[in-house]
Order: sequence, then structure tokens, then C-alpha cells
Amino acid sequence: MFRISLIIWFQLKNDRGGRINLDIIIEIGTEEQKELISKELSIIKKISRDFNPPIPITQIIVPEDFERKVNDILGVEHYKSQRGGHLVIAKNVPTEDGIILLFSKELYTELHDNQTRLQTYIHEFIHAFNKLRFPKISEDPTAANIYFGIIYTLFDEYDANRKSFKITEKVYPQLSHRYKSIHVLGLKRFVKIICDDSLHLKKLRKEIVKFKSHNNVDLFLDRTKDLVDEVSKSIIYIYSYLDCNYKLKKNKALLEKSYFINDKTIALIDFFRLKYEKEDNNLFDGRKIIEDFMTNFGFRFEDTPKGIYFHILNI
Repeated sequence: MFRISLIIWFQLKNDRGGRINLDIIIEIGTEEQKELISKELSIIKKISRDFNPPIPITQIIVPEDFERKVNDILGVEHYKSQRGGHLVIAKNVPTEDGIILLFSKELYTELHDNQTRLQTYIHEFIHAFNKLRFPKISEDPTAANIYFGIIYTLFDEYDANRKSFKITEKVYPQLSHRYKSIHVLGLKRFVKIICDDSLHLKKLRKEIVKFKSHNNVDLFLDRTKDLVDEVSKSIIYIYSYLDCNYKLKKNKALLEKSYFINDKTIALIDFFRLKYEKEDNNLFDGRKIIEDFMTNFGFRFEDTPKGIYFHILNI
């Protein structure tokens, strides 16, 4: 049923001839628990085979130390699974050999059940699928490519959330208390991030003032990137929840007072809604929309004959 739902949803032709080598590695639990987790995760392997071309997922890993494993695979030391008030429990890592999906052992605690895990599995699978269907963004250092990279990153989150909710809730018409409560709490957490205007604006304005003294673009972007990432993705998560009929109730009025929820933000969300409903992967006509949205964070990139010009804005 789950596989059929996915194939119908994406409207792709079934190709049972496709085969990929996909290893499932479980580093936690007893032998019996490892077998149960592996069996549950094998649904991703089965789904991948039904796509043409097959999704290039080469490994699925549930590591003992999620954060360390991500750093090891990426060859870095700076990756943190704790981002503000949000704990990352799944990661999609592209490598030269293919895509590795990592799931935190937190998914296998009493906080989660088979429904919440399924939604997480589908979410990460769709990220992997989108790497195939989204166009490759040129690495040439231009303002256009920066904005295209941002808009595809944000749409990827919106698309993965909406599809994973829709498919999971089609597979499980009777939703568990745990499934509903974990998403209600998640939505409230993202709203809180967006509504904490004083903290985010204070940090951004402080860095804008500093930039006018040091005039170092890379330094400014490095100091603000985590904040911009947290706020922009929280906005996308919130509206993906709302567009799947999750209710904000009393928090809605609070959200509408947020500095970051304005006409430029709503224009981006309306653009994503339209593209999602039409299954349209071409986001290049959203260049002006994403450029306007990013001015919420106090900067704009511009292509000039001499290269990229960085505008700092007062917010």
C-alpha cells in the first residue's frame, strides 16, 4: 500500500527491473531490535527499486552517535544536530558513491512510533528523490546562482514535509496520539522561533552595524548564516504544516505579528504552493520572489559587470 501510494503520488512509471545495492546498518539495540529496525527501514529499499531511474541511496544507517557519524561522512567537525531549539533526527548526505540516509537513535525511543518514523523516512526519501528531479544549480559565483540555490533548498523542505504528511496519513487513516502530538509540538516550536523577533532582529542589526565597520562580506554571512537558516526554514515548516491542515489556533495571531511574516514572505509561500500543486520543478521564475524574501535578513546580492555586489540593508 505504501509503495503504491508513493508511485501514484509522484506519477512515475513502475520499473521493477531497476536494482540498486543498498546496505542497512544498525548500530544500536539488541540483535532482535536491530532486526526489527532493519525490517522497518527496508521499505525505503523496496520503494527505491520502483523508480526509474532508481534513487541512488547506497546506505541507510542508524548510528550509535548520530552527530559524530554525520561529521565523519562529511569529513568535517562542525556539524551539530542541535540547532537552536530543534534537534535534527535525520540527515540526507550525498557522497561520490550515492546518497546516505542517517536516522538518529532518538527515532526509536518512546517519543516515536511507527507512524512518526514512517513520516520521517518518507521525508528523507523525498529529499533524495528531489536531488534527481531538481535541476543542478551552476557553481559559478553569481547572485542568480546563490538565489536559485536558496529557493530550491527551501522548496525541498516544503515539498518533503507536505508529501510526507500526505502519504503517511493516507497509509494510516487513523492517526496515533503520538503522531498528532509530536507535530503539534513541532509546529508550536517553529512558531516560537519566528515570533522571537527581538532576539533575531537584535542579532541581525548588530551584525549589520559591525559590517559597516569591517566591510567583510564573508564574515557577515558566516556570523548570520545559522540564524538565517533557522528562521527561513522555520517559516517553511510552519506553512507546510498549515497547508496540510494543521491548526495554529491562538498562535496564529501571534505569528501574523512577526517581523518575518510579511508580504514578501507570503509571496514566497504562495509561489511554493502553486509549484507544489502543479508538480512543477522549475523555480527559476521565482528569482525576484526569493530575492525580496531574503531582504528580510538585511542583505541583497546583485550581479554586476565586475562580479557580485553585496548590498547591506537597514532592517
